[in-house]
Amino acid sequence: MNIFDAMINLVFLILIIFLLSRVAHFMKYTKNKLDEIDEKVNEIKDSMSKKN
Repeated sequence: MNIFDAMINLVFLILIIFLLSRVAHFMKYTKNKLDEIDEKVNEIKDSMSKKN
């Protein structure tokens, strides 16, 4: 039974590492999208200030 328990623990460890990796990728993607939105907002503000 010890080998079986070790295999289950290894699978759970790999699953946890995979899930943490996916969360990290999602956070990075979200941060990049928010940065793009901020750039667009700044461009619109600059454009509006030049027109006035």
